[in-house]
Amino acid sequence: MKNNTIFMKALSLMVMFLLSACSEGMFGSLDKLREEAGGGGSKLTPDPINFTDASATIVRTYGDSEYTNAINGDHQGEGLVSYSSSNTSVATVSEYTGEITIHNAGTAVITASKPADEVYAQASKSYNLVINPKAITLTVVTQPPAGRTLIPFHSESETAYDNSTTFMVSASGLVGIDTVSINLTGSNNYGLSVSNNTGIGSSNKTVTLNYNGTGTVPQTDSVNVVLVSGSGNYTFNGTPNIGVAIIDGQAEDRAIPVTPNNYAQFNVYANTTNGLKLHYKLTDNITFPPAAYQRNWTPIGTNITPFTGSFDGNSKTITGIYSWNRDTDYWGLFGYIGSNAVVKDLGIVNCAIVEGSYVGAVAGYVNTGARVERCYVKIEKDGPYYKGSVRGDSMTSTYNAYTGGLVGYNKGTVERCYFDGEVGGDEYTGGIVGLNEGTIQDCYSAGASSNNGSYSGGIAGQNKGTVQRCYSLISVAVGNINYPTGNFAGGIVGQNNSGASVQYCVALNSGISIYGNPAPLRIGRVAGENSGSLAGNQGGGSLPMSCNGKPILYDTGGTDPQLYPEEATSSGIHGSYAMELVGGGWHNMTTWDFEDIWEIRSYPEYNATPLLFGLDGQPPQL
Repeated sequence: MKNNTIFMKALSLMVMFLLSACSEGMFGSLDKLREEAGGGGSKLTPDPINFTDASATIVRTYGDSEYTNAINGDHQGEGLVSYSSSNTSVATVSEYTGEITIHNAGTAVITASKPADEVYAQASKSYNLVINPKAITLTVVTQPPAGRTLIPFHSESETAYDNSTTFMVSASGLVGIDTVSINLTGSNNYGLSVSNNTGIGSSNKTVTLNYNGTGTVPQTDSVNVVLVSGSGNYTFNGTPNIGVAIIDGQAEDRAIPVTPNNYAQFNVYANTTNGLKLHYKLTDNITFPPAAYQRNWTPIGTNITPFTGSFDGNSKTITGIYSWNRDTDYWGLFGYIGSNAVVKDLGIVNCAIVEGSYVGAVAGYVNTGARVERCYVKIEKDGPYYKGSVRGDSMTSTYNAYTGGLVGYNKGTVERCYFDGEVGGDEYTGGIVGLNEGTIQDCYSAGASSNNGSYSGGIAGQNKGTVQRCYSLISVAVGNINYPTGNFAGGIVGQNNSGASVQYCVALNSGISIYGNPAPLRIGRVAGENSGSLAGNQGGGSLPMSCNGKPILYDTGGTDPQLYPEEATSSGIHGSYAMELVGGGWHNMTTWDFEDIWEIRSYPEYNATPLLFGLDGQPPQL
């Protein structure tokens, strides 16, 4: 009985709770939610609304005036219509009138909403608003100067070639106090960009055009680039464009000009990652200002980052390279010329170089496949601070100085070159190349070659490759009593190694001398010592040779020098007398090309030695 009483009380409380909830409209609220959501069973009447312009998309242009697109009066409800924009940076809308104000080009969704009232349901309506950029006129007032060509590097003093130029523009048709910016079309801009390119209005504005040095430009004639708006609110009528000449240096026929005004900047740029692989051409003779006991040049390329492009001297000269430090390897105009690189048609005049190992006025090192052609080095006088010469004076190792008048160490090809001056070194010294593992052909030397070390020759100190069709007038001297493997002096090469060849060369040296301990001294008119191939060479019949200051005498037949006992061993003449040239003339050297490479300018022929076609400043003929 007690349990029934408790149950009845609980049931009574539950019924009272349900009655209270109904009186407060709980279920009525659920019905209203359904009505506002448009659900079935709504007790409110639908009341759709529509804009006066019922288009799904309305298009306007930046700069257009305000306009109103409000909800028309076809709806019945009393709820107040309000408006909103999904992108207020493009357009704003008056909350209760529907008036649109345009701010920028772009898109926005404009929405009108009406709340539910006691009779009619809630309603809303939207349309897409598209604001197009305004087309204006950009006028190119002045084009980039016709006398300015863009190249990869900058020079303050060079006006014809630089990595930037300017042009002038103005704009018309802008809205209010707006200005516009400009850019270049992205389809192909040749590595160009613009700066100072904002704030362009009705007044003329100077814009800078820059070249990044890496864009490919397959022509040296002027190219056109299209200017486009950098402002989203504007486009340009037509295709405004500018024309500019660019030299990218990415091919030999597009070589970057090197001038008397930009050679210092060229020296810096050519040692950069991009600069090492490009092609250059000298436009005029260059004279370096003297440097008081310091370098005025940084060699281009190293054994880690070689130069792999080309340098065309254009038959011009570079005068006054100075360096006297003895602590740098791979030294010359170019430190290290990599495979397939080319240096050609260049004269180096009155240089004064004393550095470490791998030293040559043109290049310290020439790698396999590289070429040095139609170049010369001529030293006529001393500089203001240094004695004019090319010298390798290594301080980093006991015996490893490779020094040549043109190239210190050659694995490539050196051809149609000459040296006239003084060259010296600590071990491998030659009038053209210090140590040759490649090819030396159609070259000659004059002046003096002196060597503290072991191997000295009129053309190459030591030959492990091919030397052909060369002659030497140079005075050769070797002397170092402490050198462990001996001293070697020859009119053409100091030593001709096994597998190497010297052929069709002529030794007309003004003298060959050798100094040192009695044991390992080797001297010869063509080669001081030979383990390779010698063919078709000639040596001066009265060429003076000496050992430790004592003359080496020839017998009456002139076939072998008579040596002082135990002082030196001659490797012989290595060929017939050069006197034979008197009888038949140089043209009897049938392997020599006297049509395109060699010429004899004075007659009779036996009073002259050949000169190279196309090279200036050559020494007087014998």
